[in-house]
Amino acid sequence: MLKYTKYFENHNQYLEYIEDSDKKLPNVSFCEDAKDVHYNPNSCVVCQYFITDISQPTHILHEDRMEDVKLICLDGNEISVSDLTSDGDYQFESTGIHTIKFVFNDETSLGGENVFETCRTLVSVKIKSGITSIPNAAFAGCSNLTSVTIPNTVTSIEDNVFDECTSLTSLKLPNGLTSIGDAAFQKCNSILSVGPVGSGCSIEIPSGVTSFNEYLFSNCTSLEYVEIPNTVTSVGYLCLEDCTNLVSLRIPNSITTVNDEAFIGCTNLSSVFINSDVIMSKITNSFKLADMFGNQVMDYILGDDVTSIPDYAFSNSTIEGVVIGKNVTSIGNGAFDNCRDLTHIVIPDSVTSIGNYAFTRCSSLSYATLSNSLISMGIDTFSGCTSLETVNWPETLTAMPENCFGGCSSLTNFVIPKTVTQIGESVFYGCSNLISVTVKSKIPPTGDINMFENNAVGRKIYVPYGCVPAYKKAEYWRYYSTDIEEVH
Repeated sequence: MLKYTKYFENHNQYLEYIEDSDKKLPNVSFCEDAKDVHYNPNSCVVCQYFITDISQPTHILHEDRMEDVKLICLDGNEISVSDLTSDGDYQFESTGIHTIKFVFNDETSLGGENVFETCRTLVSVKIKSGITSIPNAAFAGCSNLTSVTIPNTVTSIEDNVFDECTSLTSLKLPNGLTSIGDAAFQKCNSILSVGPVGSGCSIEIPSGVTSFNEYLFSNCTSLEYVEIPNTVTSVGYLCLEDCTNLVSLRIPNSITTVNDEAFIGCTNLSSVFINSDVIMSKITNSFKLADMFGNQVMDYILGDDVTSIPDYAFSNSTIEGVVIGKNVTSIGNGAFDNCRDLTHIVIPDSVTSIGNYAFTRCSSLSYATLSNSLISMGIDTFSGCTSLETVNWPETLTAMPENCFGGCSSLTNFVIPKTVTQIGESVFYGCSNLISVTVKSKIPPTGDINMFENNAVGRKIYVPYGCVPAYKKAEYWRYYSTDIEEVH
């Protein structure tokens, strides 16, 4: 037997309600004696009555849709329900339940859809063992719900289960969970982090879950960190939409499909770890990483399962730093073109080719470390990098491409290894502070009339001992004969 309370504005409203309820609520025994009618602190008449038959609660709560009801046991603000049927939708929607200890005798079902939707006074839930699925929108809109205990028997959380549970802070997902529906945690504004089991996150995703579905964490505005577990293979449409406080995101190598708009609106996302070639393969001339993650991202880390950086992947973005994984073998055309905030780049020895214009116009780039395995490099690689001061040239790269360092006005010294046999057109054109070039080959490389044009006044070209005459006679080198001296 449960005591059921409803508030009325006046006594006439109460009498009208009883008369109407005789038709709708045949299992309710009303307090008809005036002495049992009390006034609440706001001077509204209170009706208290007993529900003697609770086998069909849908008839009491769904049809009547009371907005200010409180279901209570005789011993306090908790409901311990063990005799309710599990086939009714909206059974406790919008009621004033405070705490649920156990629900339903059915061993596998929590009840119908929206069963506790908008129970705004509900603060904690403990679901009993045996339940296997939490139905659609079961706790949606329970804005004061802070704690949920889910047994290990639960394998499925359906769509919108905790949608708009804005106070939810304590939730441990069971290890046997295999499915989380669309928008299950949408607008859960107290969740701070999401990660795999054992990561210490607010929401730990069990290893059996293979999909981050549509809108899963959409509008979780307090979410700061997300690590997608390496068992997840797909990320759905607007999965992390408008997570405006998200600063760090990690994407594993298990990802095989990801929606282009999965991360849209994450306006404070600053660090992204990518360990998936699937992400990189989505890049085209018109769709870049900044289009997927936002142009505000400052740092990217590419994991060891990324094998290439596509054309224009980072172009025109505001990144400040990038870590390139040890298994990347190629960097495409214009990959970092016009990344004006990029300050340094270290290219691992796994990289064998760099495309045209790869780092052109990176005006804040101060140093670059090139791969010792490079065998090809496109034109204008670092042209317009006006802050570039330090760069090595690997011995494996025998040709210096056209305008490679054109306009690098902060470059002061450069060493050309003995393996270089060709210096392209205007390689150092406009390097206005270049004061010293050391060429280690005894045989003059083929060159171009403009290869050292517009360098610093007094610039010297140092060549090996005994090789000055050969350089002064060589085609194109003779134009710089007054600058050529033996290396000290």
